[in-house]
Parts: sequence; structure tokens; C-alpha cells
Amino acid sequence: MADLRLASEVIERARTGDAAAVNLILEHLWPVYKEFFERKSNSFTDRSIVHDLVHNALLRLRKSLKGLRKTESLMAYAMKNANYELHDMYRRRGQYAPKEVPLAPEKMPEQAPSSSSSAADERLDVDSALNSLTPRARRVLELKVHGYRYREIAELLDTTEAAVKMQVKRAFNAMRKALSD
Repeated sequence: MADLRLASEVIERARTGDAAAVNLILEHLWPVYKEFFERKSNSFTDRSIVHDLVHNALLRLRKSLKGLRKTESLMAYAMKNANYELHDMYRRRGQYAPKEVPLAPEKMPEQAPSSSSSAADERLDVDSALNSLTPRARRVLELKVHGYRYREIAELLDTTEAAVKMQVKRAFNAMRKALSD
């Protein structure tokens, strides 16, 4: 990955809206994003998709730089933006991100090996914990796991972002309790 060593003063100036500092950060991030999306998108037949992803991720970062809390976490913040952009691209296409592609039923083994019986038991426990949730709580968790932001979930479910955050927290707590019993 390209080296990104920017002085914290440059990052701080970018957070306050200094156009020259913002451009410097974006110029340093262009090769980082390009390498990231090329590595993640080796299944794309159209290489212009990588260019679009880089451009969109840079725009997303530019809009959100004011939200960066610590200057030393710029790289983590930038890569999180890149991941969001990648997941948004898959979502716009109606696809799952590659790591979320479900296994086809015809590829499922006939019978699980005996050594994985504890894994099957754990899966049943998770399924029963999920079934103990309300349908709305399951829906909120499903959307969150698929990469939707709290704001997007709130819009989909016609509620507030704060309510969605609380529902996610309560759903995870309920699942934790159900799994520990």
C-alpha cells in the first residue's frame, strides 16, 4: 500500500476546510484507494469501475473530513470510507459483497462431519436466539449486518437514527442473553 505520512497540522487544516490541505490528503490517498479497489475488485470486467470507486471514495472522504476526531487515525478513517463505498456499490447493484455471498444449496455437504457437531449446535443456538427477537429487531440487525448505516436504516424503517441505534443495542443484548442461557 502507498505510504501516507502527512503532518498532523496538514490533517488538522484539512478538517477545518483548508482546500490546499484537503487536496494534499486526496492526492496521497488516490494511489492507496486505487490499490485497495483493484485488489478487492479483481472480479470486475470493466476497469472503469475501479476509477469510479476511487473517485466516489475520495468525494465521500472530502465531505466527511470534519468528522475525523483524531488526526492520527486518518488512514483508518479513510479505509473505512473505502469499505463503505465498496459495500454501497454492491448494494446499488443488488449484490452482496464477496464475503457475504451465501453458499449455494447444491454445494452444501450431505452430512456434516462429526467433528463439527459443536459448530452445528452453535448455529442452532444462534438461530434460536435470532428467533427470540421481534421481527423488527431481526430486520434492523439484518440491515446492519449487510452494511447499512444507522441513518439509512432509519429512513427505511421510518424512524430516527437514535431509535435504530438503541434497537441494535437491545437486539444484541437480547441475543447475548439468549446465547448465554
